[in-house]
Amino acid sequence: MKKYLIMALAVIVTYGAINWLFPFSPILLNSKITYQSNEQNVDAYLNINGTLENIQLTSINNPPEFQRIAYGISQLWAMEKEPVKINLKDLTVIEQQLQQSKDYLNNLMKDSPELASLIAIENNINEILQDIKKIMDNQWTSRFFIQDTISNIRNSSFEALTHLEEFLLN
Repeated sequence: MKKYLIMALAVIVTYGAINWLFPFSPILLNSKITYQSNEQNVDAYLNINGTLENIQLTSINNPPEFQRIAYGISQLWAMEKEPVKINLKDLTVIEQQLQQSKDYLNNLMKDSPELASLIAIENNINEILQDIKKIMDNQWTSRFFIQDTISNIRNSSFEALTHLEEFLLN
């Protein structure tokens, strides 16, 4: 009886260790990781998102694609001061939104005389898509790698919003 109790305890401890070290592991039932942005990053993110909304509301000349691009690259979880749980489905949704934003961006690039900011936004979107691919292709990556990659996604998204703001202000 004692032997079975030790084996059961070993399985539980092993499962817990795998859950903590490799949160997106395929053997886990509910794969997710908690991400917390620092307060300064959240404030900067909210500030630029508010600026973009004001620009879009006051400018009649901006096509609706800009609003769709801004929505696709603004990661709402990065604007939360509280910890946010992110799972693989969330990353898939982010990937789809970014792909749509990239399509809208490519359509705008055909007609725009000022390409530098749009190319910078496209580069940021490509960086985010590569980071998401890194996580999804190797689900046995460590918690620390995933957290760093999610931070990179947040930073690239913030840069893309900054480039979009610069483009719209010009």
